[in-house]
Amino acid sequence: MRFVPIVGTDQPTKQSAVLDATGGVAMVKTFGGKDRGGDGTVPRISAALSGTQDVRMFSPEQHGSLQNLAANLGHIAGVVESFDEVMIEDVRGGLLCWFAFEGADVYSSGDRVGFDISLVTDLPEWQLPDLSATVIVTNKDTGAQNRFVRVIDRERKRIDVGSLPQGAYSVEVVPPETTDSGSVRDAFVVVDDDDSGESGVGEPIS
Repeated sequence: MRFVPIVGTDQPTKQSAVLDATGGVAMVKTFGGKDRGGDGTVPRISAALSGTQDVRMFSPEQHGSLQNLAANLGHIAGVVESFDEVMIEDVRGGLLCWFAFEGADVYSSGDRVGFDISLVTDLPEWQLPDLSATVIVTNKDTGAQNRFVRVIDRERKRIDVGSLPQGAYSVEVVPPETTDSGSVRDAFVVVDDDDSGESGVGEPIS
């Protein structure tokens, strides 16, 4: 069961009781000498169910109007709708493995473009020691592609693409279609560092 408390605040609220000199009881709008607020009926501290402190919604409204405030109704609708949303745990739960990817955002035309890729999975290593993947580098301006097929394991593996001309690129690591595996995508740019304005084009390493 899930609880999402809506807590009224900033309203004068009786929070504790003290004994007066005659032995009578007086209600006071403080707790431990401090005004901790409330919704006019329920002290703020009493609206905190155990384990829900991080999911509470706070509203500066009277107790009898909390259920009528438009902002509160919108929040409640969003919470209820979220019950049917796909969670990342559900998505990954359907995958046997996916890839961890690390690459630079910017390369110069004189650099060799490369990425570090590793296999991520909850399966034991004897069951899935590695996976063949296709690394696709696409020039977004021309549509030209370089493709590399590599065996990726759990240790970080360097994929050397080679020198590329100036431009914007996308890179995608794609598993075989026959496996329940996730792909990964990224983008980078190559800038021209040649004073002559010409950038050399190297051959990719196959």
